Amino acid sequence: MAVLAAFDYTAIADRPGNQLISSSNNVSAERTGINTLLERMQLQSGGRGRELYLPDLVEFLVTSSGHGQVYILYDSLFESLTTTVKRVSEMSYFSIYKYNGSLLPLKSDLWSFKHREYLRIVIVICQSARTLNIFKQVTALKMETPSIFWIVVLDHDVTQELLEIIREGVQIAVALKTSDVKYRLMTSYINREDNTALRQAGSWWWTPLQGPRHFLKAPLYLSPKDAYRDFGGRKLRSSVVNNWPFFEVTKDEVSGAVRPRSGIDFHVLGTMAEKLNFTYELLLAEDGQWGGVLPNGTVTGMVGMVARREVHFAINEITITGPREVVVDFTQPYFLEASTLISPAPAEKNRAFAVFSPFTAEVWFVISAATLAVGPVLWMVSQMHNKFTGFSVRYSQSLSTCAFNMFRSLVVQGNRIEHRQWSLRFILFAWFFFCYVVYALYAGTLTAMLASPSYEKPIDSLWDLLEAIKHEGYMLNVVFQSANEFVFKEATQGIYKELWDVFDPSVGYVHSWTEGVEKVLTGKFSYMNAQLGAEIRALRLGRHRFHFARNSFYPQRYGMALTSGAPFKEEFDRVLLQLTAAGLVDKWTRDELASVRRDGRATEGPAGDEGPGAITLVHLQAAFFLLVLGCAVSAIVLVGERLAAAMLPRQRGKGCGGVGSDGENNAYVGEKKNE
Repeated sequence: MAVLAAFDYTAIADRPGNQLISSSNNVSAERTGINTLLERMQLQSGGRGRELYLPDLVEFLVTSSGHGQVYILYDSLFESLTTTVKRVSEMSYFSIYKYNGSLLPLKSDLWSFKHREYLRIVIVICQSARTLNIFKQVTALKMETPSIFWIVVLDHDVTQELLEIIREGVQIAVALKTSDVKYRLMTSYINREDNTALRQAGSWWWTPLQGPRHFLKAPLYLSPKDAYRDFGGRKLRSSVVNNWPFFEVTKDEVSGAVRPRSGIDFHVLGTMAEKLNFTYELLLAEDGQWGGVLPNGTVTGMVGMVARREVHFAINEITITGPREVVVDFTQPYFLEASTLISPAPAEKNRAFAVFSPFTAEVWFVISAATLAVGPVLWMVSQMHNKFTGFSVRYSQSLSTCAFNMFRSLVVQGNRIEHRQWSLRFILFAWFFFCYVVYALYAGTLTAMLASPSYEKPIDSLWDLLEAIKHEGYMLNVVFQSANEFVFKEATQGIYKELWDVFDPSVGYVHSWTEGVEKVLTGKFSYMNAQLGAEIRALRLGRHRFHFARNSFYPQRYGMALTSGAPFKEEFDRVLLQLTAAGLVDKWTRDELASVRRDGRATEGPAGDEGPGAITLVHLQAAFFLLVLGCAVSAIVLVGERLAAAMLPRQRGKGCGGVGSDGENNAYVGEKKNE
């Protein structure tokens, strides 16, 4: 039983509280027996009476407790041992502390990373009154943990007082002196009435002729894994809130008893109770909350009941979070899911102006701007053609005529402007193609919209929610003192922080999952909830009345909250792992969903969206690009015509020959300009 060197003596000698008298420094050497060390102490100190057989008793207690690191805690009753321990400290592989009224130094070593073994054995050899004080500090400092095993050597019977002090999680063996050289050996356990008790484990005695003798009918140390494999029909207490589909409960108005009805966690807890042989009693959290740690240190809700040890555990869709893990222990997660946003189903858009609905405002603006601009552009190109080429355009049109005919092309698919110049033809071709795209998109979208109603834009992400809060008057709802509140409240940057900055506590808090879902139907509220619970509650109230965000976020892990240092955590973890690996948790989830549909209250309706085929600016990019390209090509052709006109000999008088602007011989397309 090698023991890690906690400190060297010079470093600890002046510290208050426990004083480290001896500490192993040579952990690679072979262990020197505790018996040998204490015998040398006894011989050098000239001890009598109890110190004559104390080395044998201590060595027996340690060797009977399994493999672990040993810490010996004693008081002034054995002051004569101090000097001897110092002289032989180089031979020891365990740490010896003198108790001076405080356990803080010992706790610091026990909670450090200096120990090599998981199990740490603390042997307490102190006066009875000081022993009781030691375990009062164990309770106050929350030193209950399965990794520490306490062995107490008592000269006087104070076991009843000791049992009233210690709580579950303190594993203890007692060596009670019954005669000058005989000790009764007892170990602690939790009885069916949920009280800490001691049971007989054996006896130890010492004779001058035969030396140490012992009789054991049960082991002094029983690992939590073995001790809690069977609870022996013990009744455990659990805190709950009424939270279907995970744990639906009812309260008997006569007796006040809380009775389970259904739910996923109800099946989980029932299966665990059957496998580990325990019964359970349910207690409702008075505030109806899941709970957490407040800034003043108060712990609320179900988690608070576990932290104060009013119950042994809590199970009811409890998310594992960092602040909660400070005050309670959690089992491994047995259920994983993400959160979602629930908002009112998008309302159907007003059809009074359905004729404008196929296009967004931006699209209408682009169409209007293009219609107003293409006529003047056509007119300007024709004027530039006259100026640069020296040939006037036959059928030259005025600015108003060009503008009106471009509008005419858009609305009635007709045009009375005739041009044979390629610079003008390219503009007209691009404009006609642009109009064709607008016809096709508008007609198809309007037909679909009139056949099927369109809806307002839904909230599909946290960014959508932020925009809806800022511009549409929406409000975020979360359950008070829940993990969903925590994710916003503790955020220091990003979208969670931005949402928390605009959160209004006066209307944003709800006190149950059901209240949050129902509040969505009363106005512009968006409620954050776990996916499964939100889906089932929406099915009960009418699925078509809600919209679920398409994007999920904040994955949550659900576990059972246990008291700090709960020794049965390992067994709970083992059973939960078996349930999840066997697929039973998933089966119970499907069963709860199926039960809602069997009730006939699950109604479906149209899902909200932005409307069928709603056209945005992106849809017209290709046509608009072609229109601009046509204008650019027209400018290039115009420059070509200007160069061609400069190279042709000018002819005087009426009549004309040669090559026209369209490239055909003897095809008159223009008239010589009057000088």
